[in-house]
Amino acid sequence: AFCGVAGNTIAFARCAGTHVIAYDNDAPRLLLAAHNAGVYGVRDVIDVVCDDVIVALKTAASDVGCGSSPGASFTGLGSKHRPRNRGALVDLIFLSPPWGGPEYINVESYDLRGYLVSGLNLIDVLLLALEVTPNVACFLPRNTDLQPLVDALSLGGRNAHFEVEKNFLNGKLKAITLYFGELACRVNP
Repeated sequence: AFCGVAGNTIAFARCAGTHVIAYDNDAPRLLLAAHNAGVYGVRDVIDVVCDDVIVALKTAASDVGCGSSPGASFTGLGSKHRPRNRGALVDLIFLSPPWGGPEYINVESYDLRGYLVSGLNLIDVLLLALEVTPNVACFLPRNTDLQPLVDALSLGGRNAHFEVEKNFLNGKLKAITLYFGELACRVNP
């Protein structure tokens, strides 16, 4: 979700046997994403979809809520740009949401509740993705305050274990990635 010009999308597509559905609501950006995927030889395993990923997640979550098998399908997408593999189950969702521009670096603590995507704050986007599949990864600013997320998971009755990975570049902390479901390490008691 929020694929931009496809850096992460291409990395996923280079894994053998994968099919990637890449959402963004910016058509020129998606043209660049498709071009970049072609440069790296993975265009044939990526569907770029110009649509609101929140609408797609809500549709997929309602499919799960209606008793479909584990992992949602994207059969009911209302977009004219539908994935080729319409009945495919969602194995995992990678979220790289917009952070609100470079101003995030100037705040002491990045509050996931303070940034909206299609009317949902980033905690609600993450919770929606977790309704579709338990296997979610989310790329966030290094100064993200995780306590509101922990609180939301607890209040929602979700016992979602997650792992936080710190992403360093040239010895400097640049971002964090949250891993849920089978993507998170399990520690045996």
